Amino acid sequence: WSASSVSGLRPWSTRSGVGCAEFGETLGGRLLVARMQTPKVETLAGTGSNRSADGPRLRANLGAPTGMYCLGDDVYICDYYGNSIRKLSMKTETMTTEAGNGTEAGEREGPALTTSLPTPRYLFPDGTGGWIITSYVHAQIIQFKDGMLKSIAGASESGFVDGPASQARFDYPRGGCTDPRSGSLYLTDYGNHRVRII
Repeated sequence: WSASSVSGLRPWSTRSGVGCAEFGETLGGRLLVARMQTPKVETLAGTGSNRSADGPRLRANLGAPTGMYCLGDDVYICDYYGNSIRKLSMKTETMTTEAGNGTEAGEREGPALTTSLPTPRYLFPDGTGGWIITSYVHAQIIQFKDGMLKSIAGASESGFVDGPASQARFDYPRGGCTDPRSGSLYLTDYGNHRVRII
């Protein structure tokens, strides 16, 4: 499509690069790219179905792509409705599930592919070779590293409480980043209108 003719996409997450912008279309279950030189909007991955399924990028399904992060030739995506982290490899042009068993209920710590990862909203590198994931509705901060999922902050109940990480409460945590100097994590706490630090 031409960029000027596209409407009603309701993108949740964007990432800009040189000459292009990538964004997730939540309701349509696709990852799109807008190329400024053309300008055109193209489907990068997904079929438009809100179910989650791995496979070739244009036949794989995304439940609801929200946060994303590009690392080399790979795009890591929070699949909000799919309760999982997906990886789009631009080298192999395939989509795979990296973490989350697709359910909200169940054990939230353990092997990444057999553990629940409810409502992942955003992800970013933790500075040690892993990822930090915000669990939006369940108000937890989760680390994904070495094939394992581990809750590092949040009492799994919404609210506002500072203190020890396991007892702290968030209200719809969204984005964040890692301080490369100290290793501290900065997180946007949407419902509490605050920036939190771990």
